[in-house]
Amino acid sequence: MDIKQTQTVFCPYCEKPAELVHGKEIYPHAGPPQNGMYWLCRPCQAWAGTHKNSSKHAPKASLANAALRKARQKAHAAFDQLWSENLMQRTEAYAWLATEMGVHEKRCHIGFFDLDQCLKVARVSMEMFEDLTADHHVHDQKRTIHLSGNSNSRGMSCRVI
Repeated sequence: MDIKQTQTVFCPYCEKPAELVHGKEIYPHAGPPQNGMYWLCRPCQAWAGTHKNSSKHAPKASLANAALRKARQKAHAAFDQLWSENLMQRTEAYAWLATEMGVHEKRCHIGFFDLDQCLKVARVSMEMFEDLTADHHVHDQKRTIHLSGNSNSRGMSCRVI
């Protein structure tokens, strides 16, 4: 398949131009969405997917090697639970993350973060998740049952506070 490159994307590891390839080269046994277009640096085994409807095959992220791809997956797993479990609204979560990362909200995209940034995303997201779920746990613990009367009386009552 002859693919016309309309721009040049450089590998962040070797600084050489990446090649535009079909996803079948990267994920030979996978179907959608992996069957789209990718920017690939063969020597570094670094790649990034492209935006589906981009005529210039704009990359969705910076090229990532195996270690960075794994770190991005972990960062997303930790961060995404903040909004997917309704602990925050998605836009609120990204605004919070942008502040934590010291980046503008429009630039707050895990796909463009480096290894250290991804590790920080995972750490601060897990801390926030623990803080938010601890708050829920404390509220649940406050709903305790108080018994009045003694255990031998028939008129025992309870109230939930």
